[in-house]
Amino acid sequence: MVIMMRQKILRHFRDEKLLANQVGKQFVKMYYRYSPPIADYLRSKPKLAKIVRFCLDKTFVSYLNKK
Repeated sequence: MVIMMRQKILRHFRDEKLLANQVGKQFVKMYYRYSPPIADYLRSKPKLAKIVRFCLDKTFVSYLNKK
């Protein structure tokens, strides 16, 4: 359930904020290009993946608090 909510928030942020301007569109393009190999790498490094997830979660909380 939490993962589904996180995905919904991310999709909304991507669609409504990032894709609404050229810089955001370029960011999304880079994200889709580079995130799969980064995710593959993090799968083999669970401690590092936990740190990255923690940082991303902090970013979510910050974004949600601004809404």
